[in-house]
Amino acid sequence: MAKYTKSFQGNYNHFLKYIENEIIQGSMSATIEDRHQSVINNVQCTILVFERYSYIGGNRVSMNVTILGYQDYIELIAITAGGSQATFFKVNTWGEEAFLDKIIDPVEEYIKKNMIEFYRIYDVDNELYEFCLRQKGYYQLENIVITKEVLREDMNIPEGYDKKKHYCQKVYIDHQMTAYIDYQCGYRYSMQHDDTYVWIGLFLVDENKHRQGFGKAIIQSFINQLDNHYNHVQLACIEYNEKGMAFWQSLGFYKIADSHFGEIPVVVFQLDL
Repeated sequence: MAKYTKSFQGNYNHFLKYIENEIIQGSMSATIEDRHQSVINNVQCTILVFERYSYIGGNRVSMNVTILGYQDYIELIAITAGGSQATFFKVNTWGEEAFLDKIIDPVEEYIKKNMIEFYRIYDVDNELYEFCLRQKGYYQLENIVITKEVLREDMNIPEGYDKKKHYCQKVYIDHQMTAYIDYQCGYRYSMQHDDTYVWIGLFLVDENKHRQGFGKAIIQSFINQLDNHYNHVQLACIEYNEKGMAFWQSLGFYKIADSHFGEIPVVVFQLDL
């Protein structure tokens, strides 16, 4: 037997649909065997029973998932059982643990997305300045010495574009500044006006939080909050920024052009929404 519990905030009905889909799509042999739903004193309760075949144990493994919800609070309990053919004792729990991973990963990803807050700013404050000072790896690529004046210049919008549609946002996860994003709505590569496009001018994730899934969660949340009439997102990535290139491609962005930012070679990427 393997067990996983988690308490977090979110929309109950949205999460219910999300986690059921993630479990079914995350395993070739997973099926939902039964479900039960009830509401007691405004507390919602859903019990889901999943099964899938365990190649390691040579039989089927079950997973019972209980999800409780009150207002925007959610409590999840998942228990897996099976996965061994032994008669009197359990030879291994690999099948149970592997099945449990199919709910742990999407739950943790969901929590990251729902802990994200975007805060719009109009000038460089101390928090942003100190954040940028910590991003030494990125600014070394551009060979830039960070000052507040340099950051203010970066916040300027292209001439002829709507200032109201230019956003500079600090991004918080669990009330800590984790990233910074600067984007212009209605801007298309090569200085074209196009109200179906969004241009990301800068996206930085705190270097202390790299490779933890925060960048992916933030960009997905950013895309989800865009108005429906935006069909494309574009950006330019420094050509020799290997981590950045791999990151954007992993999110489905594809190359549309080679260009330069001053003397720095960049690759222009696009994502179709």
